[in-house]
Amino acid sequence: MTATTPERPVTLNDIDALYLRLDEALLASEGEITPEVDAALDLAGTLEKWKLDAYAFRIKALAQQATATETLRDELTGKMQRERNQVDWMKNRLLAYMEERHATKLEGAIYTLAIQNSAPRVELTVAEDQVPDTFVQMKPRIDLLAIKAALQEPPADASLPTLILHALADQIAKLTTGRHLRIR
Repeated sequence: MTATTPERPVTLNDIDALYLRLDEALLASEGEITPEVDAALDLAGTLEKWKLDAYAFRIKALAQQATATETLRDELTGKMQRERNQVDWMKNRLLAYMEERHATKLEGAIYTLAIQNSAPRVELTVAEDQVPDTFVQMKPRIDLLAIKAALQEPPADASLPTLILHALADQIAKLTTGRHLRIR
């Protein structure tokens, strides 16, 4: 390893520390940019550009890889479903064959096939909207869009129901704004 090759990669923390040292040097020199400070500013700027590009390149590469993985997952899900459909078709074909032969059990050289009753399952004999509420499971869904609309500052001439909704929403929720990084 040569004397000019760093022993470890430069990190964002290293670049940040360099900028902090430069701030201190500028304060100590009362804002005068010495040749050393000027060279250090150039170095910090170059290191920062390289590091930011390296991060952005890696982020874009990982995003593309995630998309490719998602596509592969979708393809594998389709393949899995086709294979399950084939298994179901083959089982139904064997079941039909055994029923045609009036056989409940057949033996191959390796496997024994037998017809057995499945666990009972419910088959509705009425439309779903005719099933009594006793047998209906309802999971409440929170309407976040309605809460967001109610949290918006109501106009001065808002109706009483609008003001009540605003007050109620204000007691149960708050609007927050997140941040994200955009790479162009």
